[in-house]
Amino acid sequence: MAPQTTANVSASISKSAQSPLIKSGQQRKVAMAKHNMCGIEMPLWKDKKLSQETESFSASGAAHRQKLAEGARIVLDEMKAHFPESKVTMTGSSAAGVDIATSDLDFTMKDPTRLEETKFEKLMAIRNVLREKSTAFEKLFVTKGHTPVLQLVTKVPRVEIDVTIDNETPIRNTHLLANYGKVDARFPQLCRVIKHWAAETGVEDSRNERLNSFSVCLLLIHYLQSGVTPAVLPNLQAIFPEYNGEYEVGTGAFQDWDLLKELEGRGVPLGQNTSSVGALLQGFFKFYATFDFKNQWISIKRGTALEKKRDDQENPLEGLPDKNWCLVVEDPFLETPWNCGRTLQQMDTLERVQEEFRLAEEIIRQSHRLPFKKSIQLLRIEAEGRAKDMEIEEVESFLRSLEISRQLEESGGIQDNWDNWSGEQKEWNPNEEEPIMCPSTRIERQRPGSFWEEKKTVYRPWPEIRPKVSFDDFDV
Repeated sequence: MAPQTTANVSASISKSAQSPLIKSGQQRKVAMAKHNMCGIEMPLWKDKKLSQETESFSASGAAHRQKLAEGARIVLDEMKAHFPESKVTMTGSSAAGVDIATSDLDFTMKDPTRLEETKFEKLMAIRNVLREKSTAFEKLFVTKGHTPVLQLVTKVPRVEIDVTIDNETPIRNTHLLANYGKVDARFPQLCRVIKHWAAETGVEDSRNERLNSFSVCLLLIHYLQSGVTPAVLPNLQAIFPEYNGEYEVGTGAFQDWDLLKELEGRGVPLGQNTSSVGALLQGFFKFYATFDFKNQWISIKRGTALEKKRDDQENPLEGLPDKNWCLVVEDPFLETPWNCGRTLQQMDTLERVQEEFRLAEEIIRQSHRLPFKKSIQLLRIEAEGRAKDMEIEEVESFLRSLEISRQLEESGGIQDNWDNWSGEQKEWNPNEEEPIMCPSTRIERQRPGSFWEEKKTVYRPWPEIRPKVSFDDFDV
Protein backbone atom coordinates (compact mmCIF):
# COMPACT_ATOMS: atom_id res chain seq x y z
CA MET A 1 0.00 0.00 0.00
CA ALA A 2 1.28 3.49 -0.85
CA PRO A 3 2.31 5.77 2.01
CA GLN A 4 -0.35 8.05 3.41
CA THR A 5 -0.04 11.54 1.94
CA THR A 6 -1.57 14.88 2.82
CA ALA A 7 -3.68 14.72 -0.32
CA ASN A 8 -5.09 11.30 0.66
CA VAL A 9 -6.03 12.54 4.12
CA SER A 10 -7.57 15.80 2.86
CA ALA A 11 -9.56 13.94 0.23
CA SER A 12 -10.83 11.52 2.88
CA ILE A 13 -11.92 14.41 5.08
CA SER A 14 -13.54 16.34 2.23
CA LYS A 15 -15.47 13.28 1.07
CA SER A 16 -16.75 12.57 4.56
CA ALA A 17 -17.59 16.24 5.14
CA GLN A 18 -20.22 16.09 2.36
CA SER A 19 -22.37 13.83 4.52
CA PRO A 20 -25.45 15.73 5.79
CA LEU A 21 -26.04 16.29 9.48
CA ILE A 22 -28.41 13.81 11.03
CA LYS A 23 -31.43 15.31 12.77
CA SER A 24 -33.41 13.50 15.44
CA GLY A 25 -36.34 15.51 16.82
CA GLN A 26 -34.97 18.72 18.32
CA GLN A 27 -31.45 17.27 18.60
CA ARG A 28 -28.84 17.43 15.88
CA LYS A 29 -25.88 15.08 15.78
CA VAL A 30 -22.65 16.46 14.35
CA ALA A 31 -20.92 14.25 11.78
CA MET A 32 -17.73 12.93 13.34
CA ALA A 33 -14.37 12.15 11.75
CA LYS A 34 -14.49 8.38 12.20
CA HIS A 35 -11.49 7.78 9.94
CA ASN A 36 -9.03 8.91 12.62
CA MET A 37 -7.04 6.03 14.12
CA CYS A 38 -5.24 7.84 16.92
CA GLY A 39 -7.86 7.92 19.67
CA ILE A 40 -9.10 11.37 18.64
CA GLU A 41 -12.66 11.97 17.50
CA MET A 42 -13.79 15.43 16.47
CA PRO A 43 -16.43 16.97 14.20
CA LEU A 44 -15.51 16.78 10.54
CA TRP A 45 -15.53 20.57 10.10
CA LYS A 46 -13.15 20.93 13.03
CA ASP A 47 -10.90 18.15 11.73
CA LYS A 48 -10.76 19.76 8.30
CA LYS A 49 -10.04 23.24 9.68
CA LEU A 50 -7.29 22.08 12.02
CA SER A 51 -5.66 19.97 9.29
CA GLN A 52 -5.77 22.86 6.84
CA GLU A 53 -4.15 25.19 9.38
CA THR A 54 -1.41 22.64 10.05
CA GLU A 55 -0.70 22.17 6.34
CA SER A 56 -0.83 25.93 5.73
CA PHE A 57 1.64 26.68 8.51
CA SER A 58 4.02 23.99 7.28
CA ALA A 59 3.96 25.40 3.74
CA SER A 60 4.19 29.06 4.80
CA GLY A 61 7.98 29.10 5.02
CA ALA A 62 8.63 28.57 1.31
CA ALA A 63 10.25 31.99 0.82
CA HIS A 64 12.47 31.49 3.87
CA ARG A 65 13.53 28.06 2.62
CA GLN A 66 14.44 29.52 -0.76
CA LYS A 67 16.60 32.10 0.99
CA LEU A 68 18.29 29.39 3.04
CA ALA A 69 18.92 27.36 -0.11
CA GLU A 70 20.71 30.32 -1.69
CA GLY A 71 22.75 30.81 1.49
CA ALA A 72 23.67 27.11 1.48
CA ARG A 73 24.86 27.35 -2.13
CA ILE A 74 27.12 30.28 -1.24
CA VAL A 75 28.66 28.43 1.72
CA LEU A 76 29.32 25.25 -0.27
CA ASP A 77 30.85 27.23 -3.17
CA GLU A 78 33.12 29.26 -0.88
CA MET A 79 34.28 26.21 1.07
CA LYS A 80 35.02 24.33 -2.14
CA ALA A 81 36.99 27.29 -3.50
CA HIS A 82 39.12 27.90 -0.41
CA PHE A 83 39.25 24.40 1.11
CA PRO A 84 39.13 21.99 -1.85
CA GLU A 85 40.21 18.98 0.23
CA SER A 86 37.44 19.41 2.78
CA LYS A 87 34.08 17.66 2.93
CA VAL A 88 31.24 19.95 3.92
CA THR A 89 27.78 18.58 4.81
CA MET A 90 24.64 20.53 5.60
CA THR A 91 22.94 19.34 8.78
CA GLY A 92 20.15 20.44 11.07
CA SER A 93 16.47 21.17 10.63
CA SER A 94 16.81 22.85 7.22
CA ALA A 95 18.60 19.87 5.69
CA ALA A 96 16.13 17.46 7.31
CA GLY A 97 13.08 19.35 6.02
CA VAL A 98 11.71 20.23 9.47
CA ASP A 99 12.76 23.88 9.57
CA ILE A 100 10.70 26.80 10.85
CA ALA A 101 10.85 30.54 10.17
CA THR A 102 13.59 31.13 12.75
CA SER A 103 15.84 28.30 11.52
CA ASP A 104 19.34 29.12 10.32
CA LEU A 105 21.80 26.91 8.43
CA ASP A 106 24.11 24.34 10.02
CA PHE A 107 27.12 22.70 8.44
CA THR A 108 29.82 20.34 9.61
CA MET A 109 33.12 19.92 7.80
CA LYS A 110 36.06 17.59 7.78
CA ASP A 111 39.37 18.80 6.38
CA PRO A 112 42.37 16.41 6.41
CA THR A 113 44.74 19.30 5.62
CA ARG A 114 44.07 21.07 8.89
CA LEU A 115 46.95 20.24 11.24
CA GLU A 116 45.89 22.31 14.22
CA GLU A 117 45.45 20.37 17.45
CA THR A 118 42.00 21.43 18.66
CA LYS A 119 38.68 22.01 16.94
CA PHE A 120 38.75 25.63 18.08
CA GLU A 121 42.16 26.19 16.49
CA LYS A 122 41.02 24.57 13.25
CA LEU A 123 37.96 26.80 13.04
CA MET A 124 40.04 29.88 13.84
CA ALA A 125 42.38 29.01 10.97
CA ILE A 126 39.41 28.53 8.63
CA ARG A 127 37.95 31.84 9.77
CA ASN A 128 41.22 33.64 9.04
CA VAL A 129 41.35 32.23 5.51
CA LEU A 130 37.76 33.24 4.79
CA ARG A 131 38.30 36.69 6.28
CA GLU A 132 41.32 37.25 4.05
CA LYS A 133 40.17 35.68 0.79
CA SER A 134 36.37 35.57 0.72
CA THR A 135 34.01 38.48 0.08
CA ALA A 136 30.84 36.46 0.63
CA PHE A 137 30.63 36.93 4.40
CA GLU A 138 30.42 40.08 6.49
CA LYS A 139 30.85 38.58 9.95
CA LEU A 140 33.01 35.69 11.12
CA PHE A 141 33.25 34.65 14.74
CA VAL A 142 34.32 31.45 16.53
CA THR A 143 32.64 30.53 19.81
CA LYS A 144 34.37 28.46 22.45
CA GLY A 145 32.87 25.53 24.31
CA HIS A 146 32.64 21.76 24.18
CA THR A 147 31.74 22.05 20.48
CA PRO A 148 33.25 25.24 18.99
CA VAL A 149 31.19 26.90 16.27
CA LEU A 150 32.26 29.16 13.41
CA GLN A 151 29.43 31.67 12.99
CA LEU A 152 29.09 33.33 9.59
CA VAL A 153 26.65 35.76 8.02
CA THR A 154 26.33 35.83 4.24
CA LYS A 155 25.98 39.28 2.69
CA VAL A 156 23.31 38.66 0.05
CA PRO A 157 21.01 37.11 1.00
CA ARG A 158 21.61 37.70 4.68
CA VAL A 159 21.67 34.23 6.26
CA GLU A 160 23.18 33.15 9.56
CA ILE A 161 25.45 30.10 9.32
CA ASP A 162 26.89 27.79 11.99
CA VAL A 163 29.84 25.58 11.06
CA THR A 164 31.39 22.84 13.22
CA ILE A 165 34.33 20.60 12.40
CA ASP A 166 35.01 16.89 12.95
CA ASN A 167 31.46 16.49 14.22
CA GLU A 168 29.74 13.46 12.66
CA THR A 169 26.77 13.11 15.03
CA PRO A 170 24.59 15.83 13.45
CA ILE A 171 24.96 14.17 10.04
CA ARG A 172 23.42 10.92 11.21
CA ASN A 173 20.65 12.69 13.13
CA THR A 174 19.79 14.82 10.11
CA HIS A 175 19.73 11.76 7.88
CA LEU A 176 17.33 10.02 10.27
CA LEU A 177 14.85 12.92 10.35
CA ALA A 178 15.04 13.38 6.57
CA ASN A 179 14.27 9.71 5.94
CA TYR A 180 11.30 9.66 8.29
CA GLY A 181 10.02 12.64 6.29
CA LYS A 182 10.27 10.51 3.15
CA VAL A 183 8.18 7.76 4.74
CA ASP A 184 5.18 9.98 5.54
CA ALA A 185 4.50 13.62 4.62
CA ARG A 186 2.64 14.18 7.89
CA PHE A 187 5.86 13.89 9.90
CA PRO A 188 7.55 17.12 8.66
CA GLN A 189 4.22 18.96 8.76
CA LEU A 190 3.65 18.03 12.39
CA CYS A 191 7.29 18.63 13.25
CA ARG A 192 7.23 22.24 12.04
CA VAL A 193 4.07 23.03 14.01
CA ILE A 194 5.30 21.35 17.19
CA LYS A 195 8.75 22.97 17.01
CA HIS A 196 7.17 26.40 16.61
CA TRP A 197 4.89 25.73 19.57
CA ALA A 198 7.81 24.46 21.67
CA ALA A 199 9.93 27.53 20.90
CA GLU A 200 7.05 29.93 21.53
CA THR A 201 6.08 28.43 24.89
CA GLY A 202 9.65 27.91 26.10
CA VAL A 203 9.40 24.11 26.16
CA GLU A 204 12.35 24.12 23.77
CA ASP A 205 15.06 26.12 25.53
CA SER A 206 18.08 23.98 26.35
CA ARG A 207 20.05 26.99 27.61
CA ASN A 208 17.57 27.23 30.47
CA GLU A 209 17.61 23.49 31.11
CA ARG A 210 14.58 22.50 29.07
CA LEU A 211 14.37 20.50 25.84
CA ASN A 212 16.46 20.92 22.72
CA SER A 213 15.09 20.84 19.19
CA PHE A 214 16.26 17.31 18.39
CA SER A 215 14.57 15.90 21.51
CA VAL A 216 11.27 17.45 20.40
CA CYS A 217 11.62 15.72 17.02
CA LEU A 218 12.37 12.38 18.71
CA LEU A 219 9.27 12.73 20.90
CA LEU A 220 7.18 13.11 17.74
CA ILE A 221 8.78 10.07 16.09
CA HIS A 222 8.07 7.96 19.17
CA TYR A 223 4.43 9.04 19.20
CA LEU A 224 4.00 8.19 15.49
CA GLN A 225 5.72 4.82 16.08
CA SER A 226 4.18 3.70 19.36
CA GLY A 227 1.45 6.13 20.34
CA VAL A 228 -0.98 5.23 17.54
CA THR A 229 -2.26 1.94 16.10
CA PRO A 230 -1.46 1.12 13.38
CA ALA A 231 1.82 3.04 13.46
CA VAL A 232 2.30 6.00 11.15
CA LEU A 233 6.09 5.52 11.04
CA PRO A 234 8.00 2.22 11.03
CA ASN A 235 11.20 1.68 13.00
CA LEU A 236 13.83 2.29 10.32
CA GLN A 237 16.71 1.22 12.57
CA ALA A 238 15.08 -2.16 13.20
CA ILE A 239 14.22 -2.71 9.52
CA PHE A 240 17.70 -1.69 8.33
CA PRO A 241 20.26 -2.90 10.92
CA GLU A 242 23.04 -1.52 8.72
CA TYR A 243 21.62 1.91 9.50
CA ASN A 244 23.26 1.70 12.93
CA GLY A 245 26.76 1.04 11.58
CA GLU A 246 29.28 3.30 9.90
CA TYR A 247 28.19 4.68 6.54
CA GLU A 248 28.66 7.67 4.25
CA VAL A 249 25.69 9.99 4.29
CA GLY A 250 26.42 11.94 1.12
CA THR A 251 26.78 15.67 0.53
CA GLY A 252 23.74 16.94 2.37
CA ALA A 253 20.90 16.44 -0.14
CA PHE A 254 19.89 13.03 1.33
CA GLN A 255 18.47 11.93 -1.99
CA ASP A 256 20.79 8.96 -2.52
CA TRP A 257 18.47 6.33 -1.06
CA ASP A 258 15.14 5.24 -2.58
CA LEU A 259 13.71 4.54 0.84
CA LEU A 260 10.12 3.82 -0.18
CA LYS A 261 11.28 1.24 -2.72
CA GLU A 262 13.49 -0.40 -0.10
CA LEU A 263 10.61 -0.58 2.38
CA GLU A 264 8.27 -2.00 -0.24
CA GLY A 265 10.86 -4.62 -1.15
CA ARG A 266 11.03 -5.74 2.47
CA GLY A 267 7.26 -5.98 2.77
CA VAL A 268 6.85 -3.15 5.25
CA PRO A 269 3.21 -1.91 5.23
CA LEU A 270 2.84 1.86 4.91
CA GLY A 271 -0.11 4.22 4.92
CA GLN A 272 -2.36 2.01 7.04
CA ASN A 273 -3.05 4.78 9.55
CA THR A 274 -5.38 7.24 7.82
CA SER A 275 -5.62 9.75 10.66
CA SER A 276 -5.67 13.37 9.58
CA VAL A 277 -2.70 15.57 10.39
CA GLY A 278 -4.96 17.66 12.66
CA ALA A 279 -6.09 14.66 14.69
CA LEU A 280 -2.48 13.46 15.01
CA LEU A 281 -1.46 16.89 16.28
CA GLN A 282 -4.08 16.83 19.04
CA GLY A 283 -3.19 13.21 19.78
CA PHE A 284 0.49 14.12 20.20
CA PHE A 285 -0.24 16.69 22.89
CA LYS A 286 -2.73 14.39 24.62
CA PHE A 287 -0.24 11.50 24.59
CA TYR A 288 2.57 13.42 26.32
CA ALA A 289 0.31 15.33 28.70
CA THR A 290 -0.08 12.09 30.66
CA PHE A 291 3.11 10.21 29.72
CA ASP A 292 4.88 8.65 32.73
CA PHE A 293 8.31 10.22 32.24
CA LYS A 294 9.26 9.44 35.83
CA ASN A 295 9.13 5.66 35.35
CA GLN A 296 9.54 5.22 31.58
CA TRP A 297 12.13 6.20 29.01
CA ILE A 298 11.89 6.48 25.24
CA SER A 299 14.05 4.65 22.70
CA ILE A 300 13.57 5.42 19.01
CA LYS A 301 16.14 2.76 18.12
CA ARG A 302 14.10 0.09 19.92
CA GLY A 303 10.81 1.63 18.80
CA THR A 304 9.22 1.58 22.24
CA ALA A 305 9.12 3.03 25.75
CA LEU A 306 10.86 1.02 28.46
CA GLU A 307 10.75 0.90 32.24
CA LYS A 308 13.56 2.70 34.06
CA LYS A 309 15.55 0.03 35.86
CA ARG A 310 18.43 0.62 38.28
CA ASP A 311 20.49 -1.57 40.61
CA ASP A 312 20.80 -1.22 44.38
CA GLN A 313 23.34 1.60 43.94
CA GLU A 314 20.98 3.41 41.54
CA ASN A 315 23.18 2.64 38.54
CA PRO A 316 21.18 2.44 35.29
CA LEU A 317 20.45 -1.00 33.81
CA GLU A 318 19.45 -2.42 30.41
CA GLY A 319 20.64 0.52 28.34
CA LEU A 320 19.13 3.29 30.44
CA PRO A 321 21.32 6.40 30.00
CA ASP A 322 22.76 8.45 32.84
CA LYS A 323 20.97 11.58 34.06
CA ASN A 324 17.71 9.70 33.90
CA TRP A 325 15.57 11.04 36.74
CA CYS A 326 13.37 13.23 34.56
CA LEU A 327 12.72 13.00 30.84
CA VAL A 328 14.81 10.43 28.95
CA VAL A 329 14.97 10.20 25.15
CA GLU A 330 17.81 7.92 24.04
CA ASP A 331 20.20 9.09 21.33
CA PRO A 332 19.41 6.89 18.30
CA PHE A 333 23.01 6.17 17.29
CA LEU A 334 25.59 6.56 20.06
CA GLU A 335 26.92 3.23 21.34
CA THR A 336 27.26 4.57 24.88
CA PRO A 337 23.71 5.30 26.11
CA TRP A 338 23.09 9.04 25.95
CA ASN A 339 20.02 10.99 27.00
CA CYS A 340 19.19 13.68 24.42
CA GLY A 341 16.84 15.21 26.98
CA ARG A 342 19.49 15.42 29.71
CA THR A 343 19.26 19.22 29.75
CA LEU A 344 15.96 18.87 31.62
CA GLN A 345 16.93 17.80 35.14
CA GLN A 346 14.31 19.26 37.48
CA MET A 347 10.98 17.61 38.24
CA ASP A 348 9.18 20.93 38.60
CA THR A 349 10.37 21.90 35.11
CA LEU A 350 9.15 18.56 33.75
CA GLU A 351 5.77 19.15 35.39
CA ARG A 352 5.60 22.54 33.71
CA VAL A 353 6.47 20.98 30.33
CA GLN A 354 3.63 18.49 30.71
CA GLU A 355 1.33 21.32 31.75
CA GLU A 356 2.15 23.01 28.44
CA PHE A 357 1.25 19.77 26.65
CA ARG A 358 -2.10 19.68 28.49
CA LEU A 359 -2.81 23.33 27.72
CA ALA A 360 -2.04 22.84 24.01
CA GLU A 361 -4.39 19.86 23.79
CA GLU A 362 -7.10 21.82 25.58
CA ILE A 363 -6.76 24.76 23.18
CA ILE A 364 -7.11 22.46 20.18
CA ARG A 365 -10.04 20.61 21.69
CA GLN A 366 -11.97 23.71 22.68
CA SER A 367 -11.14 26.21 19.94
CA HIS A 368 -10.21 23.97 16.95
CA ARG A 369 -7.08 26.00 16.13
CA LEU A 370 -3.34 25.65 16.41
CA PRO A 371 -2.08 26.27 19.96
CA PHE A 372 -0.12 29.40 18.97
CA LYS A 373 -0.21 32.79 20.67
CA LYS A 374 -0.31 34.42 17.22
CA SER A 375 -2.63 33.51 14.37
CA ILE A 376 -1.26 32.14 11.11
CA GLN A 377 -2.30 35.37 9.39
CA LEU A 378 -0.29 37.51 11.83
CA LEU A 379 2.71 35.19 11.51
CA ARG A 380 2.53 35.56 7.72
CA ILE A 381 2.39 39.37 7.96
CA GLU A 382 5.39 39.41 10.29
CA ALA A 383 7.32 37.09 7.97
CA GLU A 384 6.69 39.44 5.04
CA GLY A 385 7.76 42.45 7.11
CA ARG A 386 10.91 40.67 8.27
CA ALA A 387 11.81 39.71 4.69
CA LYS A 388 11.34 43.30 3.46
CA ASP A 389 13.45 44.72 6.25
CA MET A 390 16.21 42.23 5.55
CA GLU A 391 16.20 43.28 1.88
CA ILE A 392 16.72 46.88 3.01
CA GLU A 393 19.56 45.81 5.26
CA GLU A 394 21.25 43.98 2.38
CA VAL A 395 21.12 47.17 0.28
CA GLU A 396 22.57 49.20 3.15
CA SER A 397 25.35 46.65 3.57
CA PHE A 398 26.17 46.96 -0.11
CA LEU A 399 26.24 50.78 0.13
CA ARG A 400 28.57 50.57 3.11
CA SER A 401 30.98 48.36 1.20
CA LEU A 402 30.97 50.82 -1.72
CA GLU A 403 31.71 53.73 0.60
CA ILE A 404 34.57 51.90 2.29
CA SER A 405 36.02 50.93 -1.11
CA ARG A 406 35.86 54.57 -2.22
CA GLN A 407 37.64 55.70 0.95
CA LEU A 408 40.36 53.10 0.43
CA GLU A 409 40.98 54.27 -3.12
CA GLU A 410 41.10 57.94 -2.13
CA SER A 411 43.22 57.73 1.03
CA GLY A 412 45.00 54.43 0.85
CA GLY A 413 43.38 53.34 4.11
CA ILE A 414 40.05 53.32 5.89
CA GLN A 415 39.20 56.80 7.14
CA ASP A 416 35.85 56.18 8.70
CA ASN A 417 33.95 58.63 10.86
CA TRP A 418 31.35 56.24 12.24
CA ASP A 419 30.73 56.68 15.93
CA ASN A 420 31.42 53.02 16.66
CA TRP A 421 34.62 52.68 14.63
CA SER A 422 37.75 52.17 16.73
CA GLY A 423 40.35 52.28 13.96
CA GLU A 424 40.94 48.54 14.10
CA GLN A 425 38.93 45.57 12.94
CA LYS A 426 36.78 44.66 15.89
CA GLU A 427 36.03 41.06 16.78
CA TRP A 428 32.32 40.58 16.23
CA ASN A 429 30.31 39.56 19.25
CA PRO A 430 26.94 38.10 18.14
CA ASN A 431 25.39 39.14 21.47
CA GLU A 432 26.13 42.82 20.88
CA GLU A 433 23.69 45.02 19.02
CA GLU A 434 25.23 47.38 16.48
CA PRO A 435 23.41 50.35 14.91
CA ILE A 436 23.17 50.26 11.15
CA MET A 437 24.39 53.54 9.60
CA CYS A 438 24.88 54.58 6.02
CA PRO A 439 28.20 56.56 6.01
CA SER A 440 26.98 59.22 3.56
CA THR A 441 23.81 60.09 5.46
CA ARG A 442 24.54 58.78 8.99
CA ILE A 443 21.02 57.44 9.23
CA GLU A 444 20.61 55.12 12.17
CA ARG A 445 17.84 52.60 12.69
CA GLN A 446 17.27 49.45 14.65
CA ARG A 447 18.75 46.28 13.21
CA PRO A 448 15.92 44.18 11.67
CA GLY A 449 17.24 41.04 13.32
CA SER A 450 16.59 42.52 16.75
CA PHE A 451 13.32 44.21 15.80
CA TRP A 452 11.73 41.02 14.48
CA GLU A 453 13.23 38.75 17.12
CA GLU A 454 10.57 36.70 18.85
CA LYS A 455 9.64 38.32 22.16
CA LYS A 456 8.37 35.45 24.27
CA THR A 457 5.40 36.40 26.39
CA VAL A 458 5.61 34.38 29.57
CA TYR A 459 2.27 34.46 31.34
CA ARG A 460 3.69 32.47 34.22
CA PRO A 461 7.41 32.18 34.95
CA TRP A 462 9.18 28.88 34.56
CA PRO A 463 10.67 27.22 37.66
CA GLU A 464 14.01 28.68 38.70
CA ILE A 465 17.11 26.71 37.85
CA ARG A 466 18.52 25.41 41.11
CA PRO A 467 22.30 25.12 41.54
CA LYS A 468 23.61 21.60 41.21
CA VAL A 469 24.75 20.15 44.55
CA SER A 470 27.85 17.98 44.74
CA PHE A 471 29.11 15.88 47.64
CA ASP A 472 32.34 17.84 47.29
CA ASP A 473 30.45 20.85 48.67
CA PHE A 474 30.14 19.18 52.07
CA ASP A 475 32.73 18.33 54.70
CA VAL A 476 32.54 14.62 55.54
